[in-house]
Amino acid sequence: MSLRSKIALTTTLLVLAAVVVTTLLQTIAGRQAVLEQARVGGDEIADLLARATAFAEDVPSLVEEEIAEQMKVEATLAAHLVALGEEAGVSPERIEQALSETAGRFGLEILATDGEGLAYLTTADIGDFRFLNDPQAQPQAHVFYRLIDGEAAAVVQEARKREVDDRVFKYVGVGGIDKPRIVQVGIEAFFLERLEENLGLTRLVSELAGGQVEEVQIFDGSVSGARSAGERTVEHSLARVVRLWRMRTRCSCGRQWTVDVLRGVSQR
Repeated sequence: MSLRSKIALTTTLLVLAAVVVTTLLQTIAGRQAVLEQARVGGDEIADLLARATAFAEDVPSLVEEEIAEQMKVEATLAAHLVALGEEAGVSPERIEQALSETAGRFGLEILATDGEGLAYLTTADIGDFRFLNDPQAQPQAHVFYRLIDGEAAAVVQEARKREVDDRVFKYVGVGGIDKPRIVQVGIEAFFLERLEENLGLTRLVSELAGGQVEEVQIFDGSVSGARSAGERTVEHSLARVVRLWRMRTRCSCGRQWTVDVLRGVSQR
């Protein structure tokens, strides 16, 4: 090989090496720039997501509280109706018919007991149900016995499985107007599922996933479970302590990067 050829080959190799090194450095610098930009933007988005998530988690419970207040009014009105009806000598069958007409129209269950806890006025087919002051025998219903004992003027219970069957109901009860008794209004807990589906955390996370945001995960404090929305898939979640925000972006070189931002958020 002539000297001129050797010089040309050496020059070509040096230029090629310089191009490779320059390209590598530009790629690394571009990646770092993208990661830093994503980190700064992701931190702001994670903070906003944490605030929105806290709000979304509170909405169903706040709505349920308002519904419980309305149910308390309904139970009080039913208690007055029962007291006035019995004072006027109206038969239990006629009182029960009036309650059933109202309950059936609005999807409610209404019952009234005697002083021993026997539900003798009821709009639902629950048989000869009697409230007992026994948490072991009646884990769900026993709390309402406090209305007969006078220990409480009203009892608001969270939605849970009831004793007579496996259906989940929310119940609110008040004491009798004319004598110790339980007057109770119940509603099947379908509305809670609808609230969670339309206004809760699952809906929020589902709406956030899309575009540059590839996945959103919400972990509990021990990071043992999460609700996530990625590629339109939603799982169940636990709490609101740690937020993971993941985005997919591109650098100037055309390469695509996936960036995770993990942010802790203290409980309120």
